[in-house]
Amino acid sequence: MLRRRPVAVGCVLAAVALVVTTPVAPAFSAAQDVGKAQELRNPLSSGGASSARSVRKPPHGMIEALQRDLGLTAQEAQARLDNEIRYAPIEARLRRELGAGFGGSWLEGRVAQVLIVATTDLAAAPLITTAGAQPKIVARSLARLTAVKDELDKDLAAAGEAGGFARYVDVRTNQVVIRTTVPEQTRNLVGLTGVSQEAVRVEASARRFRPLYDLRGGDAYRIDSAWRCSVGFSATKGAQNGFVSAGHCGDAGSVTTGYNNVAQGVFECSSFPGDDHSWITVNTNWRPTPDVVSTGGTIGVTGSREAIEGASVCRSGSTTGWHCGTVRQRDVTVVYDETQTVSQLTLTDACAEPGDSGGPFVSVDQAQGVLSGGNGNCTAGGETVFQPVTEILSAYGVSLVVDEPVPPETGCACPCYPRRVAGTLSVGGLAYQPSGSYYRTTAYRLHTGCLEGPAGSDFDLYLQRWNGRSWVVVASDTGPAADKSISYLGAAGRYRYRVNARTGSGPYTLGYTNTAPLPPAVPVTPGTPDTPGAPAPGTPAPGVTAAPETPTASGTPSAPETAEAVRGCHGGAAPSTRSGGEPAAGGLAQPEPECACPCYRTTTPGTLALGRSAYLPSGGYYRTTATEVHLACLDGPDGSDFDLYLQRWNGRSWVTVASETGPNPDETLRYQGPAGRYRYRVTAASGSGGYTLGYQHDLP
Repeated sequence: MLRRRPVAVGCVLAAVALVVTTPVAPAFSAAQDVGKAQELRNPLSSGGASSARSVRKPPHGMIEALQRDLGLTAQEAQARLDNEIRYAPIEARLRRELGAGFGGSWLEGRVAQVLIVATTDLAAAPLITTAGAQPKIVARSLARLTAVKDELDKDLAAAGEAGGFARYVDVRTNQVVIRTTVPEQTRNLVGLTGVSQEAVRVEASARRFRPLYDLRGGDAYRIDSAWRCSVGFSATKGAQNGFVSAGHCGDAGSVTTGYNNVAQGVFECSSFPGDDHSWITVNTNWRPTPDVVSTGGTIGVTGSREAIEGASVCRSGSTTGWHCGTVRQRDVTVVYDETQTVSQLTLTDACAEPGDSGGPFVSVDQAQGVLSGGNGNCTAGGETVFQPVTEILSAYGVSLVVDEPVPPETGCACPCYPRRVAGTLSVGGLAYQPSGSYYRTTAYRLHTGCLEGPAGSDFDLYLQRWNGRSWVVVASDTGPAADKSISYLGAAGRYRYRVNARTGSGPYTLGYTNTAPLPPAVPVTPGTPDTPGAPAPGTPAPGVTAAPETPTASGTPSAPETAEAVRGCHGGAAPSTRSGGEPAAGGLAQPEPECACPCYRTTTPGTLALGRSAYLPSGGYYRTTATEVHLACLDGPDGSDFDLYLQRWNGRSWVTVASETGPNPDETLRYQGPAGRYRYRVTAASGSGGYTLGYQHDLP
């Protein structure tokens, strides 16, 4: 049933190795700290109002499957999912900031309570620790290991059995691994390639991968009335509906029937080997949905954000149903039957059997990929590899059919702030943040801070400003609860946060940001903006206090924080300083660069053809829990007319509350509205091409 097609080899992979480690306290331990993970999902009450938590309820059946396949309790399964969600933005930021020194990342622990980030730069360890991860110093960067693997993929492509049947970068050992049935022959071949021998590990294994073309990945479908595979994910291309699946399931032109033997569609495109994916268009008898079949129900897929290595992943198939495992390796090159090579696959320890091929892999509610092949079975256990869904969507220009994202049980708390620091305090102790220093603003800014202290404690939060002689408290939250929040509008200057452990001890997280105050509101139609009510410049927001404080030993400013923390726009240079943190002559007079769409807090690029529309963010929506001002800026292609709409969900449908439909490619929009769910619609009224949408929302 297998078709032979031209082989295309090539892949990239994530990696890590070991040399020196710098210990940090784990986020949560598997046994005694599962309760703390539970506390992160529930409002805390200690005589005062608790801070909101950003938690998403797992899809139906996922907790039960994780219990069965990973041997977890229900509490441990929930704690693992919470940790995976919490670590995702931290890992992405560290990957970006470490740059060429990044050595890979992975989750460890029974409930994924530790995020380990590898780097070749010993000096970067404090950056990783401060972010809440555990650093690991390695000999080889991810980029270097990827280059070694790419060279092996090229040199061993025609080596047959001795070339191995799987090659990947092992992020945990900082090596490229080759699985083979003839290890000595493989080692001899590797020695002839010229790559570093220390960077390669040859593993003897008889567990070969094979295409699981009599498989499924959700509901079953049959190809040319002969064999069976599984539906991956519903997708659309313009007005055409269809789904993505594995390429080895059928050639272009093959006809499909559904699980009920009703005529279904045709393979519009198919690629195997090299890749293993396909795009099947369906007739009007079939309606695409975002659902994936799970145990006792379905999961609504809301996006395709890639899971971190080590995260849990679950798959659905028409033979074995719903099974879970974890992401083990990325960008794996697999050789099927010695001649058919597929690259850029992801390896998991979830099981599968023939008939499951093409079926979907999901992490929480995010689409990950479609099943390509596997070894073992679901009785004794095995491994699987899947084709990442993002590559499939890009290859065929199709869009994933998604459900509305599951909104948080409560609003966004400290982990959602763009800048975060972590620390530990004993009762009576105090700390100054960021990192014992301060940050600087060059204009009026709205300063917001959020403190998450340990359960049952009373940690207090103060915002201080340097008045030229001493640090003065300009805002504080000293209520009896563990968690605190501050909002303060103040003039240009140097600021820092002080955290006090009044009662209790343990770890804390401080999230903070400073944003430009909004200009006076202007009427926008349709919709009725509320009257802005920002506090006067230099005064605390309602509910906070201002009082002077006597300087301590740390009462003189130290070196300023990094440039990102002192600029309102992500560009330009920060004002220069003399030693000791004093401004150089003219330093405060430097104008800030003009801020356009790329400087908004969130930016999203895309491409539209004439007459088409896109809904952002990522086909979903965002949510506000109070009256806020929504700002957006659209950069369209030159010579086009792209229009911008802001829509709000009224409980039954999406209603446009603000729009900009002028004849230009670039549009701006401002709207003040109540709490609710919002999304942007971008429409190509004339012309086509790439665009960038920048947007943010802030308290008035």
